Amino acid sequence: MKNKRGWRIAAGLLALLLLTVALTVGVSAAEPGEGTSEPCVAARGEIRFRIPGILFPKIDGGEACGREEIPADNSGERDGGGRKLIPGGGVFGIRIACDGVLVVGAREGGSVGFDAGLRPGDLIVAVGDKKIGTVRDLTDAVTGSEGRPLTLSVLRDEKTLPITVTPVCYDGGTPQLGIFVRDNAAGIGTVTFVDPETGAFGGLGHAIGDGKTGKPIRLKHGTVTGVILDGIERGKAGEPGELKGMLRPGGIGTVVSNTEYGVFGRLSEIPAGDPLPVASPDEVREGRATVLCTLKNGARGEYEVELGDLSARSGCARCFSVKVTDPALLALTGGIVRGMSGSPILQDGRLVGAVTHVMVGDPTKGYGVYLDSMLRAMESGRA
Repeated sequence: MKNKRGWRIAAGLLALLLLTVALTVGVSAAEPGEGTSEPCVAARGEIRFRIPGILFPKIDGGEACGREEIPADNSGERDGGGRKLIPGGGVFGIRIACDGVLVVGAREGGSVGFDAGLRPGDLIVAVGDKKIGTVRDLTDAVTGSEGRPLTLSVLRDEKTLPITVTPVCYDGGTPQLGIFVRDNAAGIGTVTFVDPETGAFGGLGHAIGDGKTGKPIRLKHGTVTGVILDGIERGKAGEPGELKGMLRPGGIGTVVSNTEYGVFGRLSEIPAGDPLPVASPDEVREGRATVLCTLKNGARGEYEVELGDLSARSGCARCFSVKVTDPALLALTGGIVRGMSGSPILQDGRLVGAVTHVMVGDPTKGYGVYLDSMLRAMESGRA
């Protein structure tokens, strides 16, 4: 009975993704707006977001992170190398371009693209010998085919596949593949840390994923922006809350990698703040800790949480449980909400990790990732 209950709880755990809003274009004759997200343009070039396309992957099984298979070299026996980092907690915006065109859906009523073998999550990188970088590139190639077969180069699970498809004219229109695609996305999240010497930063604690396919977005390039927060939707059982805001125009940094353990890049200016030592996984203990996050008036706050279910190793996305205990945070948000992904976790004067997940059935509870896992991912991505 206990195992069944644990499975149900784990199955209800959703990744607290950065609030991804995709600018989706359908290469299809489907009804307008079908399979698309709808950003609204606000004054002064700022973007105000509706959130119809957020990724919520389910957790497979009910096993805690400490029982996952970890590569031998991820033993967690690190001490941070004496490293000190500036803890984040500030909200940041991000605009990213995909490294190709991402397939997110099929035309209702039939799709020659899907009949030929395309699937959600496929990345179209070329048509014939022409590289595809934008939705416009693909649209031009399809409409210019005059109904002749096209050979698409498709990246799927890190393998490139050739798929041949013949465009058709649905409802008497122009040649189409009957698919919906996107080439960029935008949203907000929380910075976890900044290197005081280089300006390198990490945030989110998990990958930016596509809300339609559940697949991490393969990054071509990205821009970091400032954010104006304008509200909080409190979380409740069955309905995770969210931070609401607008991206400021212009950039304050770049994103260079999108990994399982977060996004990484460099900021144009190093923020003020006292660097803290990095804790190794074996230095983290169950019990009281605090999280840093920005929820109102642009001011960063520090709130109490309880850590539990510690994994003995790094190298996983759910390394420990996080329970919000601070009355002030509970009053503001109801617990963990979307947009808090990446909020740094402090314990005993050390930077130990970041908030990454929320329990849908109980937003006061979630999971976190060791900072060690994020640093390994940053180093492998050469941020």
